[in-house]
Amino acid sequence: MLALDPDLVGRLADLARRCTGDDKVAEMFARALTSTLDSTVQRQPDGTTFVITGDIPAMWLRDSTAQLGPYLQLLPEAPELLDMIVGLLRRQFAYIVHDPYANAFNREANGNCYSVHDSHPDRWLWERKYEVDSLAFPILLAHRVWRATGCTDFADQTFHRALVAVVDTFVTEQEHEARSNYRFERVGEPASETLVRGGLGSPEARTGMTWSGFRPSDDACVYGYNVPANLFAATALGYLVEMAAELLGDQALAGRARTLQSEIEAGVAEHGIVDHPVHGRIYAYEVDGLGHSLLMDDANMPSLLSLPLLEVCAPDDPLYLATRAFVLSADNPYFFQGSAARGVGSPHTPDEHIWPIALAVPVLLIVPWVKSVFHLPTGLTAFTGALLLGGIAIPTIVSVAEDALNTVPKSYREASLALGATPWQTIWGVTVPAARSGILTGVMLGGGRAMGETMTVMMVTGNAPVLPLSLQALFMPVRTMT
Repeated sequence: MLALDPDLVGRLADLARRCTGDDKVAEMFARALTSTLDSTVQRQPDGTTFVITGDIPAMWLRDSTAQLGPYLQLLPEAPELLDMIVGLLRRQFAYIVHDPYANAFNREANGNCYSVHDSHPDRWLWERKYEVDSLAFPILLAHRVWRATGCTDFADQTFHRALVAVVDTFVTEQEHEARSNYRFERVGEPASETLVRGGLGSPEARTGMTWSGFRPSDDACVYGYNVPANLFAATALGYLVEMAAELLGDQALAGRARTLQSEIEAGVAEHGIVDHPVHGRIYAYEVDGLGHSLLMDDANMPSLLSLPLLEVCAPDDPLYLATRAFVLSADNPYFFQGSAARGVGSPHTPDEHIWPIALAVPVLLIVPWVKSVFHLPTGLTAFTGALLLGGIAIPTIVSVAEDALNTVPKSYREASLALGATPWQTIWGVTVPAARSGILTGVMLGGGRAMGETMTVMMVTGNAPVLPLSLQALFMPVRTMT
């Protein structure tokens, strides 16, 4: 069993505590960080890694990527994690070669499954819901491992066969009705668990996009072309092009993937963008190429809200901003707001419930935002660290300064106003000077808190051993001194 260094876990928990000011949140964070490795990761005798999803004894291609992907940021402090992640990639790509239409697999051919009434006879499969993003997420993880570490241990023959299978499947599903043999029916279950027309799905026309039977939430698509999944697939195909050409030397595969990427992007541009009466031009969630569109967003990724996080578009892209405004408004039928929180839910969850993943997505967009706004090769820069440090320090400064201002006797303000001073003159000439010591205390405490945030800076500044020697270095990866 792989275990993180307790000192590293402690420092990360301290970071969570300082960022949130909540001991309970810090404890939960540390527990999640360690329990993922303790309770979900299973190293296999063949060197691969099997990752169960929650309390289900099966491995989802999408979920396993999301479960271990965050540990990439810890590799500078815990390089032993790399072998675990590479082991996951090997198992993911072996699964794709086995059946590119399945979304969840067993650790071995034991016949475990979601429902004994599912029609497939394959004992390796827990579930065979075809979801486009299930093929895209392992490609994303492989590309990030390669670019972050230079490691290519996963790029073997099985990896090559898996990339070919991904392209072949996407191409076939561009003409689902005419060319695909995929069917999915689950008798006696809700409509979200099965496909209409004998498992074929709702009618659709060729658009250039690739068809998907199910959404990232595992619910059935109303219309076969899921727009965020197609946008994510196009991005993943761009990564596939790089890896096929540079790691495998397969220029033919790279060419096919590049053509497919262009066709999907053109299909989204022509069919996946609609005019909304309030928000203008926005992405639809699903379309069928026959003139029908579904305007909503689902919390699970890839979602419309998460597109910049998956490097599909820039956070300040006008089309994305308009779509985001729609998603985070009452016009989205799955946007909920109450006294405690506001955010996006899902048909997969109870009505008027927010799925926590939708609350996390906006916070995670700062790195791609910096990359986009300043036209940088990476958003992991000293400037990004400075923004986060400012966000951490400002609440302390504001809180202490507010207390100091509130302690200034009311009689000081009244006397100033009685002498003919304006409200603005009273603030600057009386209130602020009287609270000066408290305000300075807040600044000092905020500055001290920022100076102690080693882990925050390390995680968003690229961890590069570079000594900043000019202002341009603010927009380059750096490493903390301690």
